[in-house]
Amino acid sequence: AQSGSVTPVACTVLRFGHAEVNSFLVGSEEGVVFQGYRHGARRGIDVRYAAHSGPITGLALHPHAPHVASSVFVACSLDWSVTLWHVKHARPLAEIDCADAVYDVQWSPVQPGVFAAVDGTGSLSIWSVRKSLEEPLLKAQISEHALCHVAWQASGKRIAVGDSTGVVSMYDVPIDIGVVSADAFAEFDQAIKTLMLLHH
Repeated sequence: AQSGSVTPVACTVLRFGHAEVNSFLVGSEEGVVFQGYRHGARRGIDVRYAAHSGPITGLALHPHAPHVASSVFVACSLDWSVTLWHVKHARPLAEIDCADAVYDVQWSPVQPGVFAAVDGTGSLSIWSVRKSLEEPLLKAQISEHALCHVAWQASGKRIAVGDSTGVVSMYDVPIDIGVVSADAFAEFDQAIKTLMLLHH
């Protein structure tokens, strides 16, 4: 915290960006995402994003730099929603209403602007910021139990999900989601810039 003050945070999730050792994001029980720093002039909790009306269950910073995307993150919550953010904006760039509590969200390690989310209905959804946030690219009922975690293979061609009974399953990602097009980064940068203008 700054100026000697202390900001208590009931942390539910903590994430550092790719190759980042100083700045981090923290999700909290009250539905707020905080940005903080381990050291330097801004050490402690520095920025807050009033993200959700329920506890934050997942956070992911976009892995690709030095594009605009490196300052983008997604958050999910027990309030049945996913939000898309840019670190320089106090309001979300987009909000996605879901069918149940969302327990985890992760960006594709290779495909710019594509992320996966898993929820309490046992469904896996894959979204693309470049295409549309109205409908997912893919939605599949994976389990009759809640899905708690999702992780991409480093190649982006497979995805693993874990459910509330401890079962982990691995799936192939459709070829059009797993393969990066030549203009994918430029499209994602443009999509984020457009959303930033709309929510300025």
